[in-house]
Amino acid sequence: MEASASQRSFERDIELENASRKNTELEEKINQVCAENQLWFNLARSNEAVASSLRRSLEQVLRENTAGAAADAPLMEGYGDRDGRHQFPADDAQSYNCLEDEEGGWATPAGTACREKTLRLMICKVCGGDDVCGLVLPCRHLCLCMDCETSISFCPICNNLKKACLRIFIS
Repeated sequence: MEASASQRSFERDIELENASRKNTELEEKINQVCAENQLWFNLARSNEAVASSLRRSLEQVLRENTAGAAADAPLMEGYGDRDGRHQFPADDAQSYNCLEDEEGGWATPAGTACREKTLRLMICKVCGGDDVCGLVLPCRHLCLCMDCETSISFCPICNNLKKACLRIFIS
């Protein structure tokens, strides 16, 4: 009976030692996770500071542009394109829209077949397969499908850095 009690005591000591070792490992893991958590927290705080700085810079640029536009003659609604002073660049035809003529056909003022051109323009400039629905900012080119939008960082039309992309629903 004494040998059996000694054997059980020895087994319990081994179990206690294993549990202590496991407890130490878990405490080390907790310390490691806490340190990693602190690193992520510091990174998030740093990113928030950068975002705040960028937001202030953007607001300042927008205020300067607004003040500069106010110094010019007041612009008409429609981005000032009606008075002929502020025309969009020629390569901004990615957002081109055609007019229907009296017979229900598609035509432009130059008289070219517009429907085929519009259909070509409405295809993604990266993959060439899907319809466009992504408007690249700040250049405002409507030239991407949503699948390609996530994989590129430059506008495929003008090679400007893509700051954001808006999803456009075309009916």
